[in-house]
Amino acid sequence: MCGLSLHDDAEALYGVKDQLAGSGRQVLLILDNCDDTRTDYSRYIPNRTIVTLIMTTRLSDAKKYASMDFRDNKLFFQLKGLDAKSAVDLIIDASDTQQRGHQAEHQAEQIATALDFQPLAINVASSLIQEQARYRKVNATFEVSAESLQRLASDDPSVKAAPTLLDILAFVDRQDVPEEMFLRAWKYEEEVLSEFEVDDGPEKGFIEDLTPWHQSDQLPVTEAQYLMGAAYQQNGQIPEAVDMLEHVVKVREKLEEEDPVRLASQRALAGARQTNGQITEAVEMLEHVVKLKEKLEEDDPSRLASQHDLAAVYMDNGQIANATALLEHVLKVNEKLEENHPSRLSSQHELARAYIANGQILKAVKLLEHVVKVGETTLRENHPSRPASQHALASAYLTNGRVPEAVKLLEHVVKVEGTTLHKHHPRRLSSQHELACAYDADGQTSASIELLKRVVDIRQRTLRKDHPDRIVSEKVLADILEEEQRLSEDEPGDMASAGPIASGGLASTRRSRLALRLQEKVRGSPRMPPASAIGETFVAHTDHELSTIAYVAATACLIWYCIVAVVCTIGCSQIWRHYSAPKPKSSLKPADSPHVAIIRPVKGLEPQLYDCLASTFRQDYPPERLHIRFCISDKSDPCLPVLDRLIDDYPAYDAQLLLQDEDEQLHNGQLNLGPNPKIRNMSRAYREAMGDIIWVIDCNVWVARGVCGRMVTRLEGHDGKHRNKLVHQIPLVVDIPGSTVGQETHGLLDGTNGDAQIRTTSSASTSTQTNADRTALTIGGGRLEESFMSSAHPKFYAAINTVAVAPCIVGKSTMFRKSHLDSVTDNRGIDYFSENICEDHLIGDRLWKHKVPEERQGETLGKHAFCFGDLAIQPMANMSLAEYWSRRIRWLRVRKFTVTLATFVEPGTESFLCSVYGAFAFSTLPYLHRIFGIPPTWTAFALLWLLSVSIWCLTDWALYLKLQSGASIEVDEETPFFARPPKSSTKRPFGEWLLAWLGREALALPIWIWAFWGGTRVEWRGKQFWVGLDMKVHEIKSSRQEDAASSATTPNGKARRD
Repeated sequence: MCGLSLHDDAEALYGVKDQLAGSGRQVLLILDNCDDTRTDYSRYIPNRTIVTLIMTTRLSDAKKYASMDFRDNKLFFQLKGLDAKSAVDLIIDASDTQQRGHQAEHQAEQIATALDFQPLAINVASSLIQEQARYRKVNATFEVSAESLQRLASDDPSVKAAPTLLDILAFVDRQDVPEEMFLRAWKYEEEVLSEFEVDDGPEKGFIEDLTPWHQSDQLPVTEAQYLMGAAYQQNGQIPEAVDMLEHVVKVREKLEEEDPVRLASQRALAGARQTNGQITEAVEMLEHVVKLKEKLEEDDPSRLASQHDLAAVYMDNGQIANATALLEHVLKVNEKLEENHPSRLSSQHELARAYIANGQILKAVKLLEHVVKVGETTLRENHPSRPASQHALASAYLTNGRVPEAVKLLEHVVKVEGTTLHKHHPRRLSSQHELACAYDADGQTSASIELLKRVVDIRQRTLRKDHPDRIVSEKVLADILEEEQRLSEDEPGDMASAGPIASGGLASTRRSRLALRLQEKVRGSPRMPPASAIGETFVAHTDHELSTIAYVAATACLIWYCIVAVVCTIGCSQIWRHYSAPKPKSSLKPADSPHVAIIRPVKGLEPQLYDCLASTFRQDYPPERLHIRFCISDKSDPCLPVLDRLIDDYPAYDAQLLLQDEDEQLHNGQLNLGPNPKIRNMSRAYREAMGDIIWVIDCNVWVARGVCGRMVTRLEGHDGKHRNKLVHQIPLVVDIPGSTVGQETHGLLDGTNGDAQIRTTSSASTSTQTNADRTALTIGGGRLEESFMSSAHPKFYAAINTVAVAPCIVGKSTMFRKSHLDSVTDNRGIDYFSENICEDHLIGDRLWKHKVPEERQGETLGKHAFCFGDLAIQPMANMSLAEYWSRRIRWLRVRKFTVTLATFVEPGTESFLCSVYGAFAFSTLPYLHRIFGIPPTWTAFALLWLLSVSIWCLTDWALYLKLQSGASIEVDEETPFFARPPKSSTKRPFGEWLLAWLGREALALPIWIWAFWGGTRVEWRGKQFWVGLDMKVHEIKSSRQEDAASSATTPNGKARRD
């Protein structure tokens, strides 16, 4: 070359470069077949001279290696090759060795694709094929094969066993070689080798000496099994592919976790499982593969292929949002590829399927039309990718209502696949299934039924009973046949008289049926994904955002449901723990017991009023340390005889009756109090209280004899813990309809039957109320209140006060220090809250949020303490449903300004609505479907809701039994009947309790809606108020209200609703 005498290639290269560099001429250098990206081609370019370089390559992405011209354009020219059909024809004609047929064309297309459809390369390849085809006899072929294998075996150990295979094939007919023969051989080899795998004794050497062809390791066998599994899958033999690939994956577990060979087999197994309907297992395996491949470059083909496969499985699993996001990422990375690159087209195809599932039909149609158009120009008609994209486009047309176009396209797909795929192949059956659905949508019912019957027949013979594809086809066929049966039973005249309305209804029915039938799940085919398969209902989202909103909403519902479940569990466990036996008495010695000022505001006659108020005197606490004050508005209050009798019955106690009308500071202008009647009633008792400890108890509450001592112990920290700023306990309601208020009043006034009668009667109704008047509407409110305060309320009350994240005070019975409250209210005490109604909660909130003097000096005090085991029991009689409604409205309207957020989310803590949240989450979120196997159907939603409500109901029933059993109450001869344990096993039969529970749960949401959004007006203690945003109440003055206020009695003697 160049007149040089050279002895080797390296010397020749550098000699030529030096000769060219020293010539001083312009050089045109042509480098042909530059196909290896690892080769440094700059080493061939001479230095110190002007070189024009032309490089040829078959690399489709070589453009990125080209240089720029002065216009910043890469100097790259792509020469278009032959079209696919011409290339295949050229190979077959030029090679002159093959008969035409599907297999020959498929192999020819593979060669043409590898050669980038370039004519010269195809001619060279065809010549080589023709040259190698000179061995036309079997004997010559075997000889050449043996020689080639012997040469290869010296460099590749995996080829050592191949000559033995030739020995076997020499005695077998060239057609229909029995596959079972090799499977049995593989199995036997594994069994024999496994027995000697860990044995290093002489037997191992003996067996290997006897069988030298077993000396090769397991890897070649495993590789063959891997290829066999892939072949099974390509041929539609899916169960066989799964079995084979599961074995391969198990064997390759010995390799490193990130080994490409191991990951490739796992990816192949995931694909087979996907086609076999094992979606959950496929998702888990592919997520594992994708995670391990995250260490590769973003545009690594192996990484992108795994992400593509995972997205496809996500769609089969209903995770449409995840699939769409992943495919959009893959397509974005693949945008650098040529427009007709198979990887790019495949990503566009799969993304379009995701768009269809997500309801973005126009996007899907546009993308698929592009894919189909590109395929028509680059792929032969029967190439597998071409009918697949046409199938997907037809699905989009169907969903978009373009039925005739879908039918035409699917008929073409079915015709093509009929010549290339065997009749059992999943893709062929999928196309036939969808064409049958299109026929039905187009009104061609007979053709639809005929085609579906063939599909169902094949799938029943080839698929297991629970395979999704078989189930869908059977259901679709049954649906169409059932409708045809129904239509055939209708009179023709009826249909004719119905006219176009009936015809339109029938078409609508067909379109709605189509939604179900398009849920075909054949893996690897362009099918409608399971996002559209939501059982009885088809929901086609109109955009991507709706799917995201549903996913976020379901996640939020799940989080909320779990939070409520945890809170309920805490509350139930605390109640079960502390309310099973009476609590021990306080350890306080009489001399160490502090003075306690007991304030009991009274308004009107209440059920069992005497017993409730008398429980104050019956406390197991030194009488001289108790200072009891009964507070009423004026002497006209009908409760006055009861209070006088109480003070007379317990002369040893410091008990006084304080009238609001006689409070000089209130009436001479020294005090400017707000409209809260309860605070105005108690103001004097609080100001004149003896001792620092204040115990406020509502007049309609009964407490056991040891409660005062235990509350003082908790408040003062005598239980070995730190002192607390406020102490309270669970309130409990007992509904006791029965006798009349007249009996109690007359007994008190005439003194004939005295305490015996007072203690055993309940002021349930007036003497004028007959049994006929006692209906669910007139007395049912008490049962609803009893149900609420014995189940739903106590579990949340106990839980919140256990975790102590916020103040939660009902206020039936609270104990605190006067000095502490004065220090956080500018020395106004309870008067500070006279412009509010829910003073009990606000007192607790004030003490919770503000430091008292001891805390400012460094002492640690508990914010609140809960007296577990003690109950504040309120007997209730003859509360009507209207009164119950009014009571709940009042307190919700007050609370919506004091604890707005808690009141706003309160409906979500009720069983009905919270169970809706839970059922929606569990029947919507894909990962819960994978864990629990819950289908995303309305039936599943309803069953989940019913299950949740049932569990909730039984839990509340158990709580009701526990709290109403009186097990934690110290019972003695003074204990009234409503606080004693029931004579039977339950206070109420389950059926009776269940009706009350269902009624309360059903009313919870309507009451909340009316209270929260229906205004600010409330009625309390015979007066009307409106509540402002500043939490203050304002009394509404009217002549009607003034007339009502002048009445001295509580109407009908019914229970007051505070």
